[in-house]
Amino acid sequence: MKLFKAQSKVYKESIISPIEWNGAMIITNTSIKNMGTWIKNQHVVNYSLSLDFDNLRRREGSVDKIVSESKLDSTNFLKVIYHFSDKRDKRLSPMKIEILN
Repeated sequence: MKLFKAQSKVYKESIISPIEWNGAMIITNTSIKNMGTWIKNQHVVNYSLSLDFDNLRRREGSVDKIVSESKLDSTNFLKVIYHFSDKRDKRLSPMKIEILN
């Protein structure tokens, strides 16, 4: 992230625009808090996938059990991505107005 921040505004916006930053989602096998640098608003958190989506720590069980409980298994993975995609216009409309003002 340091390298990205060091670039010019023109270059950074050619890679990812403010609207894209605000309309992103995160998929991580760590906590969502670890992704803080990439989170631009609460919508990003709401549409993201992480081990701690429900604020519970997972300490025991097989990898498969932990992945399933965390909703990082393939079935839930696809559900979240489709939900993110289907709600795009609803999610971005208010943000576009805020960004443009």
